[in-house]
Amino acid sequence: MILWYIRYVLFDMRNNILFKFKYIFDKFLKRFFNIKIFNKDFVIYNSDGNFLCKHWTWDDYTISTADEKDMRSVFIDSMKGWWIFMDIWAHIWKWSIVLWRKYDNIKCYAFEPNPDTFEYLKKNVEINNLNKNVFPVNIWIWDKEWELDFFCSEIREVSSFNKDNVWINKYEKTKVWISTLDKFITDNEIDIEQVSLMKIDVEWFEREVVDGMKQILKNGNMKIIMEILNDSKNKERLFDTLERYWFKKKMINESNFLFYK
Repeated sequence: MILWYIRYVLFDMRNNILFKFKYIFDKFLKRFFNIKIFNKDFVIYNSDGNFLCKHWTWDDYTISTADEKDMRSVFIDSMKGWWIFMDIWAHIWKWSIVLWRKYDNIKCYAFEPNPDTFEYLKKNVEINNLNKNVFPVNIWIWDKEWELDFFCSEIREVSSFNKDNVWINKYEKTKVWISTLDKFITDNEIDIEQVSLMKIDVEWFEREVVDGMKQILKNGNMKIIMEILNDSKNKERLFDTLERYWFKKKMINESNFLFYK
């Protein structure tokens, strides 16, 4: 993985040489000495697009072509010939632009609950001039409709609905609106038959997301790429639920599955 990432920086990242040198040095210091060089946001240019990244986070890695390399062909093949992609927990945005580069007629709904991350998501859509194709949505998909406390950390990777999961002391509490995917589809008059692909990557909340999209599962014909962590208590229940709606499953890697009819 380290060698692949170095190759990405050298050959796929399109920033200038000075930036690349500073970037690699920053990663080395951050990894081994917890020291950072970048003290402000920066833009990464790569073969997928242009991405504004927050300093002192792993934004730059999540949008790289080195991250989840084995998933890329699965996303592209699963979207082939279809229309709407729904990215549930989109972070600062990656898969929408990967698919748009291949199929420029698609629509993408990118759901991101973290208010801070959502601002970067919107900016990245604007930077890449995709406002007509990608629609950022600042709600959390769940099995009911309500408002919930969300604990935002400076290191956004540990932001969570559960304060105990935020393992540093500095955080800011905010409110996040929660809704079901079924309700979002109905309220926005989206044709279920045109929803072709969903990505669900929600860190142990898979059951709640699936429980709130039963009309879509019943009436739709989409494919679902879902991360299910190995220690997820609800893994078998998720498999059973999707099987009741005639979904078959295929393992992509240790923690990601493709569900299809």
